[in-house]
Amino acid sequence: DNIVEDNATNWRSIYSRNTGVLVVTDPQFGAKGDGTTDDTTAFTAAVTALPSGGGTILIPPGTYLVKNWTIAKGGVRVVGSGSGYYTANGATILRAPNGVAASDDVVRVSGVGTFGVTLEHFQVNALAANGTDRANAPVASDSTGLKIQHCFLNSGTNWSFDNKVAAADADSTDSGGIFDSVLVGTVRIASASFRFQRNYLNGVGSTTPAINVQGASAGTGISSITISDNTFDSFALPILTIGDAAKGLVRNVTIRDNRVSTPSGTGRVILLGDATNGIEGANVTGNMFESGGTQAYVIETVKANGVSITSNYFGG
Repeated sequence: DNIVEDNATNWRSIYSRNTGVLVVTDPQFGAKGDGTTDDTTAFTAAVTALPSGGGTILIPPGTYLVKNWTIAKGGVRVVGSGSGYYTANGATILRAPNGVAASDDVVRVSGVGTFGVTLEHFQVNALAANGTDRANAPVASDSTGLKIQHCFLNSGTNWSFDNKVAAADADSTDSGGIFDSVLVGTVRIASASFRFQRNYLNGVGSTTPAINVQGASAGTGISSITISDNTFDSFALPILTIGDAAKGLVRNVTIRDNRVSTPSGTGRVILLGDATNGIEGANVTGNMFESGGTQAYVIETVKANGVSITSNYFGG
């Protein structure tokens, strides 16, 4: 998982050979990564220093305390040395500082024209070191075309990833996604053409769904959501909820080749639609649903049109 586990100097030199690459620990920015200094100002300065077309920000191994670090510039790529999920050796960790509020986030990707931001190879932990204070989400975004890959997002008060920023509506034409990552807690998807693939989600006894898909706003629906090749572990039923009565219509959802392990609670595994908006177009195929909890239904549809449920395994 880690790019270079032991030699941060070599890792830095490999990536910073290219022009347009900045390192947050360089003296001009001054990030410490010591787990005690608030490095938000240094991280913000690095984004500001990038050209208008974006560039790459490197975060060497260490634990950086940041709150509401906002990336409001397109074409920005943020690269750490590793997520620390498998080994903490040489990992890059962004963590909420003590005193963080439930209305804060650790990282925010937001702003008009913020397109094509990539976050990769680091951990974002919404729980402060005091073990009490916790941000809303490790990462929140209402931008367009966000890509998160090979990251570890550790749960916030409400979400492990929030497709809104400070409750603002998400971009209804987003074409981003989350890939090959580990997430602890619930994911909210509220933008179109979003892909959630090859991830591991752990609910650690959560009483909320693993993923909630909803319209971008009360009057704006979304379409073309893909949830595939993921593992969902230790969540309460329902695992997936598609649709929200207070938001717009959800269309064309693909739920494919996922594994649902050790669910708990009472209800259905997947809820498609809601009593107000329903859902139009869903394909549920090739999934493995293991037994657990008290399952009234494995899949329940409400005001659903064009739903196909084929070739799934239902454990006994």
